[in-house]
Amino acid sequence: MVSHISCRVPWHDNGWNGTICNKPDKNQSCRRCKAIHEDIDVIFECDNAGMRFDEIKKEYIKRPCIREGAAFMSNKNLSVMVSHPYSKSSVWEYFCSLEDTNEEILAYSYPFVPFRWLRKKFSDTEEGYLYEKVKRYGFDFDSSNEKDIERIVDECAQKNGDKSNNRLNWINDGKNQKGIFDGINKGFIPNESLMFFYSKQVPFIEKNNRILIGIGHVKKVNEPIQYKRNNNKGIKEAYLWETMIEHSIRHNSVDDGFLFPFDKILKKQKEDSKFDINQAVVLIDDDYFNEFSYKGEVLSDDAVIDTLYKIKRALEYCEKNKIDFEYRIVFNWIDKEIEKAWKNRGEFPGLGSLLCAYGIIG
Repeated sequence: MVSHISCRVPWHDNGWNGTICNKPDKNQSCRRCKAIHEDIDVIFECDNAGMRFDEIKKEYIKRPCIREGAAFMSNKNLSVMVSHPYSKSSVWEYFCSLEDTNEEILAYSYPFVPFRWLRKKFSDTEEGYLYEKVKRYGFDFDSSNEKDIERIVDECAQKNGDKSNNRLNWINDGKNQKGIFDGINKGFIPNESLMFFYSKQVPFIEKNNRILIGIGHVKKVNEPIQYKRNNNKGIKEAYLWETMIEHSIRHNSVDDGFLFPFDKILKKQKEDSKFDINQAVVLIDDDYFNEFSYKGEVLSDDAVIDTLYKIKRALEYCEKNKIDFEYRIVFNWIDKEIEKAWKNRGEFPGLGSLLCAYGIIG
């Protein structure tokens, strides 16, 4: 079964092209992403505005934007060194064998992270979110591995005199992580699966809805990367959470996906007081809020179909207002994707889940 995905990216004022924003101090919207808010060096970025990420020496910037997808339209590979969040503390000595590991952000790719699938509050009980996904996608997951890690971490904390509650909030066993990633990724079919890029906030829309940035196809799904280890002690296996998914969108073509022409839309808004920018962009419906959350998520067929229709209506409004764009090519592409999405949905979209619930099918 073909799966489609939502991909959160921070707002970027230079086309997500692998550079620092042109006006970093003016881009408050990108800081809606927690990792960027916590680690961004605004002074450094203002001093180096517009510079390509690959031209900046690694020791001068953490570059949180890259891992959040701010360079998903870069035409060059980028790399960042990633530290496991628990590897630097004696309290978490079970993870101290994990070394900093180089992560390659490939050109025209998105670092897909299914946060919702990795949070334990969705998987503590058999009826939780993750367990439902285990049944649906059929991947391996052993909750006892997580309990073993929690026990070992608690023992380490007591030994080191730490009396705080060190309960781990995320899936940490490497085999479980790999099982989750493989279970999700097997549904991403090159040239069939759609990637819906969205932002939590943009500077020109006051509403709180997610805003669609662009859409394209999956071109290639790369294997998850294991953290390097410096000895045989502690955790045996752990993965970086990002799966690099290469996509089909290009700045100079709309043949297989596109970004919304935000520069032209904003220019029209300044020139025409009657122009309604809310009709020229796609505001994700509240019914699909959770599917456009948690950075990366697998979308339901209904969310895909609804969003495709919204894209077409928004672009029809742009065309009516004489905003320059390759409408004929794009409308033809969208119509084909809508047709495929309806076929993928089927006449009875809930029947499979119902039969599974009754144990009629596996």
